[in-house]
Amino acid sequence: MVETETYRHKMFKGILRGIVQRNKSIFVKAIIKYANSIPEPTRDDTFLPNIHKMMGWRDEFLAHLNIPSRFDVIEALFKIGISEYAHDTVYQFFIDWLFWTAGVKDWVYPNRWESTYWNTYVRAKERK
Repeated sequence: MVETETYRHKMFKGILRGIVQRNKSIFVKAIIKYANSIPEPTRDDTFLPNIHKMMGWRDEFLAHLNIPSRFDVIEALFKIGISEYAHDTVYQFFIDWLFWTAGVKDWVYPNRWESTYWNTYVRAKERK
C-alpha cells in the first residue's frame, strides 16, 4: 500500500511550515485591523432577517469558543462577513447561494437566482 501525503502534512513540514506560519500571522493581523476599522453592524441598524440570524450564530459560536488565541480573528471574520452581507449585494447574493447549496434551514432565500454577477439562474423554489 502506497501512503499518500495529505495536504495537511504538506503544509506543516520542512521550510513550508515557517512560510505558512509567518504569512498566516500577517494575514490574521490584517483581518483584525480591517474589522476594527469598520462599524459594528447591530440588530438596530440592519433590517434583513438573515443578518440577524448570522448575528445569532456568531453570538452562539463565540459563547462556545474556547481557543483564546483564535478568538479575535474569528470574531473579526464574523464582523466582516455580517458587514459584507449587510451592505454589499454582491456578497449577499454569493452567501445566499452558498447557504442554499449547503441546505441551511430557516435561511430566507431569493425567489430567483438572478444577478449580473452570475452566469445563470435557478429558481430557489426548485430546491427541495
